[in-house]
Amino acid sequence: MKREIVNIVLLGSGNVATHLGLHLQNIGYNIIQVYSRTEKNAMILANRLNTDYTSDPEQLNQQADLYLIAAKDDSIATIASFNILKNKFLVHTAGSVRSDIFIPYTDKYGVLYPFQTFTKTREVNFKIVPVLVEANTPDLENELITLAEKLSEKVLKASSDQRAMLHISAVFACNFTNHMYAIAADLLKNNDLSFDLLQPLIMETAEKVMSIRPADAQTGPAVRFDRNIMDQQMTKLNEVPVYQEIYRIMSESIQNLQNKK
Repeated sequence: MKREIVNIVLLGSGNVATHLGLHLQNIGYNIIQVYSRTEKNAMILANRLNTDYTSDPEQLNQQADLYLIAAKDDSIATIASFNILKNKFLVHTAGSVRSDIFIPYTDKYGVLYPFQTFTKTREVNFKIVPVLVEANTPDLENELITLAEKLSEKVLKASSDQRAMLHISAVFACNFTNHMYAIAADLLKNNDLSFDLLQPLIMETAEKVMSIRPADAQTGPAVRFDRNIMDQQMTKLNEVPVYQEIYRIMSESIQNLQNKK
């Protein structure tokens, strides 16, 4: 008889745990408990989900069909090692943590990786969020796929190695890009200009890569190999050596990619 996931214990209380908990509940899953090592954080999320909470591993509910670990990467093994979770169905939500991290603790494990950046205060349309699934048996994989397909319209199977490379790509496309925005905002602020001036440029750049290859959308002095402009801009950055070094490295990388085209 096919087993069905109904009751879920959510282990974590941060951005991913909050969004997953709310969306899983909205599509009919029963979040029977929230765990966090910080009781206040567990209570805040549990109150939003109208469910039980604990910060004591020994008080974890043992009746769940799935124990979903949505916590910091370096906390996953610690949580999985809780004696009360021995041989439970354990799943984590991390991009760069292998599924076999669970091997010492259970023979039923997997990964449910929602590929998106999450902030508690911003709504996310989960239907368009890619969800990557991995499990150690075909049956468990099918269970996770069934759950994932209720969350999202884009579900795919991915190995730990594939997921890790996707996560690295996200660091470049999201985290590093956002840091570039932060640098740009700092440079503008120091010259009495508003970051708002960049917003149309940012939107146009983002929209272009939805229809053409990023390398083909590249513009600017580096892709034109305009050494005079690049030297002038490097000189302007003399007072902030770290920005100057980032500019140099990024420009060289742009040129190297263009040479490969």
